[in-house]
Amino acid sequence: MDKEIIVETTFGRVKGKKDGRYYAFLGVPFGRAPEGKLRFKAPEFPDPWEDVFDATHYGPQSMQDGSFRVHAENNSEDCLNINIWTPGFDDGKKRPVVVQYSGGGSINGGNSNPVFSGEKFCKGRDVVYMFANFRLGMLGFLYLEHLLGPEYATSGSNGLLDQILALRWIRENAERFGGDPDNVTILGQSAGGMSVSNILMAPSARGLYRRAITMSGANQVVRDRETARVVTNRFLAVNGMKPEEAGRLLELPAREIVRMQQKYLWRFNHSLGPVYDGVALPPSNAEALPAGSMDGIDVLTGFCKEEFPCRPYDAQPTDEEVQRFMKIQFGTIWPRVFEVYQERRKEMPYYEAWSKLMTQYIFGDKTTRFAERLVGAGARVWDYRWDHPGRDGRPLHGSELRYVFGFLFDEEIKAPVTGEDVYMEKLANGTFMNFIETGDPRTPETPSWKAYQSGREGTRFYYDLYPTAEPFSLSQYDHEVPEEELRLDEKTEDTDPEHMAAAEVLQTLLQWG
Repeated sequence: MDKEIIVETTFGRVKGKKDGRYYAFLGVPFGRAPEGKLRFKAPEFPDPWEDVFDATHYGPQSMQDGSFRVHAENNSEDCLNINIWTPGFDDGKKRPVVVQYSGGGSINGGNSNPVFSGEKFCKGRDVVYMFANFRLGMLGFLYLEHLLGPEYATSGSNGLLDQILALRWIRENAERFGGDPDNVTILGQSAGGMSVSNILMAPSARGLYRRAITMSGANQVVRDRETARVVTNRFLAVNGMKPEEAGRLLELPAREIVRMQQKYLWRFNHSLGPVYDGVALPPSNAEALPAGSMDGIDVLTGFCKEEFPCRPYDAQPTDEEVQRFMKIQFGTIWPRVFEVYQERRKEMPYYEAWSKLMTQYIFGDKTTRFAERLVGAGARVWDYRWDHPGRDGRPLHGSELRYVFGFLFDEEIKAPVTGEDVYMEKLANGTFMNFIETGDPRTPETPSWKAYQSGREGTRFYYDLYPTAEPFSLSQYDHEVPEEELRLDEKTEDTDPEHMAAAEVLQTLLQWG
């Protein structure tokens, strides 16, 4: 008879199921439902439960608009849950643990996507894989302290605090699932990579992880207090509310807040993220990552060669339309970005110039600069760029996921798996799993890859069918542009209809493709 698949956590018993070579425990609560009086407030551990919690199916995802396709109907404010896959839970072993956070612009996504499973990712290796949810969108990142008082001091960073609470829960419970609480890797792609980078800057998270993997994401969505206030005031204005009416957000249905969020993001399209608030994060970017704060931490970080390629259209946008869109996308630094756009327009069509600009200023420069800061803080950093065109035909944003996480078959593409696919999956998954297990990603195919460490230059590794590594200076980025993607001040608070119409034109013309 099969043994009972039950684990006693610090808050109660959970019942899992067998999933191939692993045991799966799905939707396990690590936090109280952040709803009612807890909406827009810091997360708390759950109340203990007496009965056995059924962890054989996915739990709810954070409230979102459903454009992420997978399990979009299963959304709730009661979303603070974690999925766990482990090779064994009662054998006394202490295995490496990897914890994933979802991409999706911090407005969509979650841990209910079945392509992300321990069976596919770990491929029989002796590793415990976990995937934690956190609050998304305005419910996780709307700054309200200036309108509702100090009781809401964490409101702009609650999504980050959710992520850290999950790590605190893992610290207490990893051994119960066969994991080692002293050997934890945090991992994310896109907004998930940004989440991991933000955790690295959070003082309260230190000691809760040993390694980190950031894929196409750094600290570029962290906002200062002034920008956070402007975002909040814009959000209210676009939805016909005055600042003094912000208290209504405490009573509205969560679905209505998501609807309001969609209306805002169509007009002002930029990612949401936490705030340099002196609570979840230091008071400023300059005070984050002090020397020595990353001693003993290993980081694997990189981005894709062509993150945001754009399709050509007959209707070429005017310079005025581009400028208006840049004011929304880049805030106070838009003149510098437009200057580079004009320089590149002398050599290439507008859509190619825009594609290179978006890759450089949204991902490439940010990732490289953050890597340099991590090294300066004491980390050992392994740097890469994903160059393999793969099934997308170009090394696009997210094109490495199916190779790293082991899900080669894509229902949308319906293409057979090739020998090249198999090789790239072995290379990508093998290096990532080696890093999770040992802090060193190298395999027999990557002998010349060298890490960056304080006082020593390393190499950038290029993932492709013929992988290479070459010396690269991490200081190669546009120093005129700050690390943060978006900075706003009251002068840029513009809800003029003509301004917003220009943004809609650009969002139509400059589609990925």
